[in-house]
Amino acid sequence: MSLIEALNMKLEPIRSVLKNDVNEITVCQDMNRPTDVFYTLVSVYAPSVRKKVAEKIGAEGLFASNSDFIGSFSRGDAYCLVFLYRNENRLSTHEDLYSKNFAHEKQMAENLLVVCAETQVCASVGMLLLHERNVNVERDRSVYFNYFLDFRDWNPDADDAQFYHALGEKVFAMLARKFKPKFGEDVNAYPSELQVFYKKTENRDFRNFASILAFVRNLPDEPRELLTGWRKFVERLKDFYFWCKEHSTTIFIVGIAAITLFYLFYQIYIRWDANKSKLDNTSYAGLETIGNVFFGDEEI
Repeated sequence: MSLIEALNMKLEPIRSVLKNDVNEITVCQDMNRPTDVFYTLVSVYAPSVRKKVAEKIGAEGLFASNSDFIGSFSRGDAYCLVFLYRNENRLSTHEDLYSKNFAHEKQMAENLLVVCAETQVCASVGMLLLHERNVNVERDRSVYFNYFLDFRDWNPDADDAQFYHALGEKVFAMLARKFKPKFGEDVNAYPSELQVFYKKTENRDFRNFASILAFVRNLPDEPRELLTGWRKFVERLKDFYFWCKEHSTTIFIVGIAAITLFYLFYQIYIRWDANKSKLDNTSYAGLETIGNVFFGDEEI
């Protein structure tokens, strides 16, 4: 492909990402500014798709508030979109590298939701962005997009409910990664918080970015696995041990007070019982007279 002059740029393709009967995606360099900055060029050829994309951008303002979007233009039988290109550190291949625990997955999920909201795209294009080729992650677990938008997979009629369902599934896959090797697809074995998230996703209860983000942010950094049988019993014993260890001073004071009270009441009981026995053992057997008074059976 020869140089493409548009948008005050001279774009030279340096790598082909994909090509099919609908569109072609290439990574380009601006020869007017030969720096380390590269661009993604999406050239849409299929007439019906080309028309709908042009309408989305021209009439509906698609990408108008997106800082990664450089601009669009027509060239021959293609409608072209230009985006800023960034290094491809795909989440799908770098997630294990940058995430060591659930708190890291939670952080990446939050960052994905924020960057999705910042793109300000319609639901149908948002679903294209969720493809694994587009979602990237940095070492600090920040998330960003490359706009390898394959419009062959595009459903222009996709609505918000479909998008938020797809986004919820993406987020759930991230959050469940730590538990999947142990529990597989058995969601009922996952921590209760993740079960709730999954059910809300499948029931289409999430209707905007804010509702999903709020749920994720409220998740604990270390959700506890559900326990059954002997594992539950052992875990309860461990909890009791650590609780006692944490409150050892209080337990000691309460224990001393309880022992003191027990001893006090025991001494009181001993004395009461001794006095009672003394009274019970006092006998007047054989004592029939006091002075001239007779206590026998005869009349006085």
